[in-house]
Amino acid sequence: MRVRPVFLLIAVSACASSGAPQKEGAATDQTVRIMGAGNTNVTLTSNAGAQVSRIEAAPDRVWLALPGAYAKVGIPISDVDTVRQRIGNSGLKLRRQLNGTSLSRFMECGSTQIGDNADSYDVFITISSTVKKDPVSGLSALETLFESQAKPVSFSREYARCSTKGLLEQRIVEAVKEQLH
Repeated sequence: MRVRPVFLLIAVSACASSGAPQKEGAATDQTVRIMGAGNTNVTLTSNAGAQVSRIEAAPDRVWLALPGAYAKVGIPISDVDTVRQRIGNSGLKLRRQLNGTSLSRFMECGSTQIGDNADSYDVFITISSTVKKDPVSGLSALETLFESQAKPVSFSREYARCSTKGLLEQRIVEAVKEQLH
């Protein structure tokens, strides 16, 4: 039976790894070589984008609320840029949970017969939130970029990208709103 190149491409693309953990904002291309009847190179590009939420408060107030919001969701702050009003963590290593919540609630890293990979793999995340002024209303736009990668604990493999489910970004927004009241 002959394997169709399209199915092979999909299978290889799904298993492609990104090597070492990537830093925030470092959307890199990956090249995958497909071996078979003819050699083919495929370039994969990250489609990660920031989640943007409108908050009815002045940007300076939202900026002051962000550290408390990050503490509430369990993310230690390692990066602060006061000029751009951006905070985050560009190298948080986790396993199983973040602040009492299973990692699989926040990200999709695939699964095996025993469950979601995010709950059993070593996970590396980068997350940052930037406060911007909405030019129309003068209120705040909170941009949160969350990227994650995971690799098995017991096997020597490279990190593979995970995708966000949007819950962690939403929890940060909710925590900011709580800090403002």
